[in-house]
Amino acid sequence: MNQQIEISPNVLMHQFGDEAVLLNLNSEMYYALNATGIRMWQLLSTTKTLEGALQQMLAEYDVDEQNLRSDLDEFLQMLVRFEIVQITAP
Repeated sequence: MNQQIEISPNVLMHQFGDEAVLLNLNSEMYYALNATGIRMWQLLSTTKTLEGALQQMLAEYDVDEQNLRSDLDEFLQMLVRFEIVQITAP
């Protein structure tokens, strides 16, 4: 959970109200984010760790920690799979 998260320099994000898209310039693929995905993205971008994002979201939302941890991990694994972020050792 304390691994460092690095956003690929080849990814652009553009927000349209409660939705956003990520564009991977290498693959030329777009990925849509809803409002919750946008907040996760923002927190991963600023905290640089999954644990930091988790703790901030727990402070902001009335949500079960295990469910949030699972959702955040799933989101992060999708970002890794599509080469949007990289995970490095702390």
